[in-house]
Amino acid sequence: MRIAIGDVVRVRSDQVLGTVVSVTNTGSGAVLHLHTNGQGSRMVSPRAVEHVARGREPMGTGRAVVTLVLIVIAVVIGVVNGSKIHGLGAEPLMSVFVAVATFVAIGGFLVNLVNRPRAVRV
Repeated sequence: MRIAIGDVVRVRSDQVLGTVVSVTNTGSGAVLHLHTNGQGSRMVSPRAVEHVARGREPMGTGRAVVTLVLIVIAVVIGVVNGSKIHGLGAEPLMSVFVAVATFVAIGGFLVNLVNRPRAVRV
């Protein structure tokens, strides 16, 4: 299971929801430190929890600017690729398809590379 700090998990034994605060590796395995509502904090084994929701931090200004720049780069690459294939004699519809497919592939890769959640295998 991959768990990131900020994820919401449920303890299987008593169905308590908690937010992962830290992951500590010990000699006998990993331990999760959870903050729970009304019960403070607890330490549990990763095998004793089930994943409920992925926690994401709000996007900061720097990351938003980088994401916008990467989207613009993906648009430029898509347009260049579509115009190249149109120059080779492809129909306009095929050129548009190639441009959109290139944008989706390159843009998705670049944006996910920057905005991926930092998860840890436990």
